[in-house]
Order: sequence, then structure tokens, then C-alpha cells
Amino acid sequence: MGRSQNRNSGLGVRTNRSGYEMVEYELRRMGVTEILHMQVPYGHAHIDGNLNFASQDVAMIHASQVPYDVCDAPEEKGNQAP
Repeated sequence: MGRSQNRNSGLGVRTNRSGYEMVEYELRRMGVTEILHMQVPYGHAHIDGNLNFASQDVAMIHASQVPYDVCDAPEEKGNQAP
């Protein structure tokens, strides 16, 4: 993914607010312009169990486990859900 791409960063059992803010800071320093906050659902340790990127244009989302704003973000950018 290019530097201007969106990124997701989350909070959960293994990530606290301080860690999230450190990652956000570094991503912004690298030129990332939009970061979507995502709470990692209870019982999950990683975002990639619910959201995976196959390429810059393809993402697989476990929609019942991912917040609405994260699910809606690709469509708001003009991408279509299957």
C-alpha cells in the first residue's frame, strides 16, 4: 500500500490507547492521511481476524464483527461491497 492509503489501527485486549497513539503518530509521520480507529471485538486479539487486505483494492471484512464506520469507509470512497 502506498503512503497515502488508509490504515486501520485498533484497541483491544493486547493494545492500549498509548500504543494506538504511537502507531497513529508514526503512520502520520510516514504520510498516511486517514486512519480509521477500530475497537478489536472481545475474544479477538488481532484486527486481522476480522479485516484482511488481499490487495490495495480488495479487503475481506467480517462485517458482523467490525464497526459500521470501518465497513462503510470503502463504500464512501467509491468502492463497492460484493
